[in-house]
Amino acid sequence: MSAASATLFQITTFFVAGLLSVLGSSAVAAYGAANRLEMLQYPITFAFGSAVITMVATAAGARDFERARRVAWTGAAVAGAIGLLFTAVALFGGRWMGLFTTDPAIREMGALYLLCQAAVFPFTGARLACYFACLGLGFVSGPFVLATVRLILIVAGCWLALSLTGNAVVAFAAIAIGIAFFGVSLLIMMRAWFGRIGAG
Repeated sequence: MSAASATLFQITTFFVAGLLSVLGSSAVAAYGAANRLEMLQYPITFAFGSAVITMVATAAGARDFERARRVAWTGAAVAGAIGLLFTAVALFGGRWMGLFTTDPAIREMGALYLLCQAAVFPFTGARLACYFACLGLGFVSGPFVLATVRLILIVAGCWLALSLTGNAVVAFAAIAIGIAFFGVSLLIMMRAWFGRIGAG
């Protein structure tokens, strides 16, 4: 299930790229280049998250759930702070896009996408840390279900936005809402799990 959850994130990217093709090749190129920033966040947070898995699993194995809880929430806070760095880059999306293209249309569309996603980068970091903490606790099915719901929300929201408005901004906003939903839901789920096992 853990591998399947990671695969769902990539599948979402493919679906969104396909949906955006109705806006033309420039929109697909812009999304592909802009989305690299989000993809860059994953390996950085993954490297940090490997420590979260180990520390949470070790504490949980020793039945020290209070320590596991502290590690999990500290990890979420640090990963969210890392996400703020990506938010700062996204706010100046034109410069990021300039690394990939000189086409003004593609640069503008990509910068617009990043601007719409800027606020959700901290949620992305926090939810990755929560995901790793959940793995350390042995909870895998919940994150998988949420990843599936995330896929459905983003793809359906993007499709509806493009079908009803044909507006890229509305589609980008729908993507951001789906990502934020997943992050907040996973934070709530992790809190509930710690409450269930008596860590508060």
